[in-house]
Amino acid sequence: RQELSDMHLQIRRMCHDLNAPIRAIHGFADILQRREAGQLSEKSNMYLQRMVAAPHTMEQIVSRLHQYARLATHEVKLKPVPVAQFTGEIISAHYRNLPADASLRWQADQSLVWHSDPLLLETLLRELVDNALLYTDEGSPAQVNIVWSIEQDRLLLTVSDEGIGIDPEYHQRVFDL
Repeated sequence: RQELSDMHLQIRRMCHDLNAPIRAIHGFADILQRREAGQLSEKSNMYLQRMVAAPHTMEQIVSRLHQYARLATHEVKLKPVPVAQFTGEIISAHYRNLPADASLRWQADQSLVWHSDPLLLETLLRELVDNALLYTDEGSPAQVNIVWSIEQDRLLLTVSDEGIGIDPEYHQRVFDL
């Protein structure tokens, strides 16, 4: 347990150290975009757009790394989770600024209560939804559906989307954890 705690501390320090250069790149890219975007060639503008987007992606990666380290030392505490309310709160807090053409729908029986660790359940839901939103075909609006149900005395979370999918040759590697 101490080794996990030490690892968590090291990862937190690394995440903190990575955030400063990421913020600097983001700031300089924004300045460059405001000052020069109209004067650049089409190809240079494309590179600039990628440069502006890259720090956001890095921030997400660092944030996830920090979250995984926190989960490694998290003490699991089971408690009743009202699934419909829980899902609504997660979606309201984290997905309210989706593009106008994106669709994020969910359904869960209002009476469904499951004994689980809320942090672990939230992490699972957000990872699946984030991946569904991230891996949407370019130029196509994201269409994500979340369904909670009970099947054979187990809580079943189904997240479906219209994304690019995973090549069947990689299914075992991705889904056999």
